[in-house]
Amino acid sequence: MYILLVVGIVGDCVMGLFEIPEEEFERINSLLDEIDAALTRIESSVRGLEDRVTAIEDVLNEIPELPPDEEPPDEEPEVPGTSEGIWLSTEEIMALPTEGKAWEQVLEAANSNWGRADLADNNSQHDVKTLAGALVAVRLEDANMRNKVVEGLRSAMQSSLDRSLELSRGLQSYVIAADLIGYTESDFKEWLAEVVVAGIPDHSAPGDSGLYGTALYSATNWGAHARASLAAAAIYLDRDDWKEDVVNAQKEMIGLPVPDPKFKYDNTTWHADPDNKAGINRKGSTINGVSVSGVLPEDWRRGGEFKWPPTKSGYMHEGLQGLVVTAVILHRAGLLPFDAGDNAIVRALNMVYGLGEASQNDPVFKFPVSGDDMWIPYVVNYYAGTDFETTIGPPGKGMGYTTWTHGQ
Repeated sequence: MYILLVVGIVGDCVMGLFEIPEEEFERINSLLDEIDAALTRIESSVRGLEDRVTAIEDVLNEIPELPPDEEPPDEEPEVPGTSEGIWLSTEEIMALPTEGKAWEQVLEAANSNWGRADLADNNSQHDVKTLAGALVAVRLEDANMRNKVVEGLRSAMQSSLDRSLELSRGLQSYVIAADLIGYTESDFKEWLAEVVVAGIPDHSAPGDSGLYGTALYSATNWGAHARASLAAAAIYLDRDDWKEDVVNAQKEMIGLPVPDPKFKYDNTTWHADPDNKAGINRKGSTINGVSVSGVLPEDWRRGGEFKWPPTKSGYMHEGLQGLVVTAVILHRAGLLPFDAGDNAIVRALNMVYGLGEASQNDPVFKFPVSGDDMWIPYVVNYYAGTDFETTIGPPGKGMGYTTWTHGQ
């Protein structure tokens, strides 16, 4: 509009300076009027656009601000899972104290350097340290400790194998540890199913039938450890066929009748009934008037053939380790009571403590467990209500820390 006013003024001045025909001047004014009208329309359109922009801004102002883009958080370690318990349940572990010497022993083992798994080494402690880690991971709800346990299990999967004895001693610890933390990865399960039946040297079984064959055919400590690992694997993998086989083998061990006996025995003089042998001499058994109820003939013979008092041998205790672990696993699974076989487990322990029927012998033989067998009485007292003397000791071949887990 101001431009037109100026143009008009300029036009008047020009007309005063120059002579312009009136018709031409009217034409110029007409054009100026058209320009003025066009500018008016443009101005109106601009105001409309400004109103629309204002309306859009009002809408945008009502939209909440989105949070700024963030880097995805680091993946949190998985917390320990919940287990009903091949050996112990989560609930049972959570009820245990986190103070005292027994707890400190578990914690120290869990926090130590475990090294690498070696299922071909009789003296490897990696297996029971992994078990300690699992106990601590669950009790403290410690995700980082759980990761350490998983690494321990993965290490076991990479281990070489040698004989069924070494495999049997270690495998039970790893399976129980996996169960405690709720570790159910498919490749671990596949590995477990393979090593249980791996064709490695066995004891008493035909051919190289490994751990599985040893569990079904051996009445020695080899067979006891093999049955402990087979029982743990059977429950963990939910293999009904394995459950049936290990139950029958444990029955044969404790002197119960089975439809298809498989045990292979030596001609040792420690069997009370040579015509009806058992892994544990049956209740009331005697030899030359001496009570041998509860004797494990195939392990007691390692110290020498029958005489009284017998020659002390570590195999009298070693044979109890896998035997007790198997009894607990099958009892918890509802497959075979802990006191089956006329309380065979208790009778076996009575023989080395000079209690029960063994207390009538003359002289009374006393050879309490020691060293890495000292975890055994805690478990037997817990399940059988007995009162065998107990002292905290190192973990055993495939189990340990029972002062904390079963001695409270």
